[in-house]
Amino acid sequence: MEDMAEQAQNMTIGELYTSEKEGNDDSGDGTQGKPFKTVLQAIRHAGKEPFPSILVDGKKEGQRWEPVSQAQLKKQKKIWQREQHKAADKEKKEVRLENIKILQVLNV
Repeated sequence: MEDMAEQAQNMTIGELYTSEKEGNDDSGDGTQGKPFKTVLQAIRHAGKEPFPSILVDGKKEGQRWEPVSQAQLKKQKKIWQREQHKAADKEKKEVRLENIKILQVLNV
């Protein structure tokens, strides 16, 4: 419980941080101290639209963070949406297979 409170304290509401240099998609939590490595992982972490502001490594000297470009965000959102569709299709397929098994048992 303390860990969640600490995470909430460290994270500004509505912002997720990513860093190609210092981030880690496995152990990162999207805070400034533990950023994700990729924008896609930040989107996965958010889980649904509208997504919070996603900040990436700053390109200018002395600028630590900057908002992700719209082009990059759009590309990553498309990948995330495809993942969501694939997961939904897989779930439907599993349900159909389970129903077929039940029907086979009932017919025997």
